[in-house]
Amino acid sequence: MHTVGSLRVLIRRQLEGYYEKRERESLSGLLLEEYLGQSGASLCLDVNQPVTGEVFNLIESAVSLLKKHVPVQYILGKAHFCGMVFRVSEHVLIPRQETEELVGWICEDHPVSKTYSLPLRILDVGTGSGCIAVTLKKRMPGAQVTAVDISREAVDVARSNAGQLGTDVMFVQLDMLDPNQWEALGRFDIIVSNPPYVLPSDRSRMNANVTDHEPALALFVSDHKPLMYYKAIAAYSGQHLGPQGMIYLEINERMGRQVCDLFENAGFEHTELRKDIHGRDRMVRVSR
Repeated sequence: MHTVGSLRVLIRRQLEGYYEKRERESLSGLLLEEYLGQSGASLCLDVNQPVTGEVFNLIESAVSLLKKHVPVQYILGKAHFCGMVFRVSEHVLIPRQETEELVGWICEDHPVSKTYSLPLRILDVGTGSGCIAVTLKKRMPGAQVTAVDISREAVDVARSNAGQLGTDVMFVQLDMLDPNQWEALGRFDIIVSNPPYVLPSDRSRMNANVTDHEPALALFVSDHKPLMYYKAIAAYSGQHLGPQGMIYLEINERMGRQVCDLFENAGFEHTELRKDIHGRDRMVRVSR
């Protein structure tokens, strides 16, 4: 019978040639914690704990999927974001640290201690798992948060996360590229989006766990129309953003200046490009 210690060694060996050493160690810890229901610290102290055949089979199946570069978040059905656990499926992007930084920027500009004559109205465009919308509602409980996505499956996942995390967010299935659907939304004080911005020509430089398993609809845009979602957001915001409103965007690191120019040409006077923790141009803030 396998023990926690022997199973950890087996997982790492099985994943050799597929992942670097540090990632193999991280993945083995995640699988053992999930299927044994224990913290990493407990597992380190109890390496001789026997592992049942049922748990062994679950982990063996998970390792098989990892060898196919299925993201561990999809295998476990969950991902961490801003200190919370979000349900994820193959219909939504896996939340990332760069997006946490975008949420942090919004919260810096709009602290809970700041008072407003009316509740802030926030729109999250392309909500996916709902991680941005739900986190903003958690951190700014007085705000009215609306989140939209073209994917019905994504809206279902996001709505589930909002309920699980005890937040009141309005979710709408809507195609932001279709101006005929905009009137269903109204006006907002904050518009935030992490839209598709990866070019097909970038695919060869990306990891297989992203290109082969995360939803293409949420990742890729045409090489010929790389800024089409930003163009739609700019047009929508020109009509539906409040006079003191602000727009926050995650961007392709190679297109920061183009995104800023697009919004400036659309009549927005103030744009700011911000780097992420890795020093890459990753976020833009826009205001009138």
